[in-house]
Amino acid sequence: MKRISAFSLSLAACLVLSITALSNPLLAEGENGGEGTSAYSVARLKLFNGTAWVRTPDAGDWEEFTTNSPVTEKSRISIPEGSEAELQFHGGQFVLLTGGTEIDARRFDEEISSFRLRAGEIRFDLPQDDFSPTRVAIPGGGIANFQVPGRYWLNTQEEGQTRLVVRRGEAVVTLQGDDIPVRAGEEAMIGDEVRVSAYEGPEEDGYQAPPPLSGEEENVDAPPAAVRELRDYGEWVYTRDYGYVWRPMVAEGWSPYYYGRWIWVSPFGWTWLSYEPWGWYPYHYGNWVIDSVFGWVWCPYRSFVSVNLSFGHVGVRHFHRGVRFLPGTVRFVREGRNVRWVPLRPGERFARPAFGRSDARLARWERPLGRSVVYYRGGEVRGKAEWRDWSAGRPGRHDVVVGPRRDRGTAPSPRPGAVAPPRDRNVPARQRPESVRPERNQRMEQRSRPQQKKDVRAPEGRSAPQERKMDTAPSVRPERNRPQIPKPAAPPARQQEKPIAGPSGSPDKGGRVEKQERSSPPVRGIQEQETRGQTKPR
Repeated sequence: MKRISAFSLSLAACLVLSITALSNPLLAEGENGGEGTSAYSVARLKLFNGTAWVRTPDAGDWEEFTTNSPVTEKSRISIPEGSEAELQFHGGQFVLLTGGTEIDARRFDEEISSFRLRAGEIRFDLPQDDFSPTRVAIPGGGIANFQVPGRYWLNTQEEGQTRLVVRRGEAVVTLQGDDIPVRAGEEAMIGDEVRVSAYEGPEEDGYQAPPPLSGEEENVDAPPAAVRELRDYGEWVYTRDYGYVWRPMVAEGWSPYYYGRWIWVSPFGWTWLSYEPWGWYPYHYGNWVIDSVFGWVWCPYRSFVSVNLSFGHVGVRHFHRGVRFLPGTVRFVREGRNVRWVPLRPGERFARPAFGRSDARLARWERPLGRSVVYYRGGEVRGKAEWRDWSAGRPGRHDVVVGPRRDRGTAPSPRPGAVAPPRDRNVPARQRPESVRPERNQRMEQRSRPQQKKDVRAPEGRSAPQERKMDTAPSVRPERNRPQIPKPAAPPARQQEKPIAGPSGSPDKGGRVEKQERSSPPVRGIQEQETRGQTKPR
């Protein structure tokens, strides 16, 4: 049995062939210098169905997480039966978490990502862009190492065994000091020993490779994962001052940093949790600016760098190396006892706010996403894109669950040592009869209408918390007889919202606007405006 030493594996990761700035050379720290946290040290949760529970390292209790929640290393994630979620980590790497899964996120950094599978089934999609080695500790003491890009499935079996399927790429299983390779088209049963055989399941697994980038999209100064996601919710347009920027398809009166809430996430502090389905990259990287033609646009200008690396014989590009994750690309403005936030201008440095965790002013802000606010690309009619209301029907990859995140201390730990129910080892999880669940893509495409609300279940032990009541979303609707392509988002009109009582009994004037100073370099024709958002302490 051939041994592959850890030293030789580390030598396979050859560094740096070249470093190329995407738009303008800026060193690896980007516009915000040393502020923020490494983009590789945080993962993004996407919720496709049901609920997801996370126990963070600074809390002993479980919290319910929703789409766009940041997940830090040393967190434990539990996905109840009937739910499905995904972690986006190391920039453009993904792992699907099926129902009944529990994993530990052990390590997130530039060199390696490490997990521990405690129960259930996980499926890794590790493309070349932003790839780095991934390691998974499995029940029984074994370790699955993924040293090259590929697609890898892991699921726990009865009697403490774990099944590994390599659909593309090559894995190495380490058990009791031995390293056993598992190549594409093979599977391994890992217990007291490792048994490798040819994969006997269906050849077709429903996987669809992401569509290639267009010629214009190749010129966008953003990671391919961001470009592909955002094009489904808007369009990339060219501006003279900032190159290609992203224009979201939203209702008239929309503005950034309005639909969502502020949450405390250690070690980032107060972090913006967006309720828009695309609300990850535009709120933690780059800048929002107002263009005289397109209205609000997201500008990735000078926010990412491209680093070419080599892992063995595989060349990869890292788009997030040295890039800083920011809890919110805003600056906070004090006005007496009030707090407001304004999007950072391009070139303006992020400064961590001085508000501590005990300061509840930011926590009081929460605005749910109403109907007819966000649109997605639903196809083409007579050669033109057809834009559909995201809240009315979200088939396919648009079907992510967004909404309130529940408070701490409401859900206990799942039953220790939980093991997924026995499964047919020759059939993939999502290709089994309807008694289990249909394949993910097919199931999502069947959701042409919004689902009825389901009961929320916490991990075993105690019942889930009562749902937290939220303020009613402001009435934001597009004009009647709306064309197929929504009009550019205009600066939001000042609205009269329900007052929030301040300490002296004076009302809080929600939606107040502050003038946005002209950015450097200047954007011609910008209408000076501030994002809506203001709170008062109790």
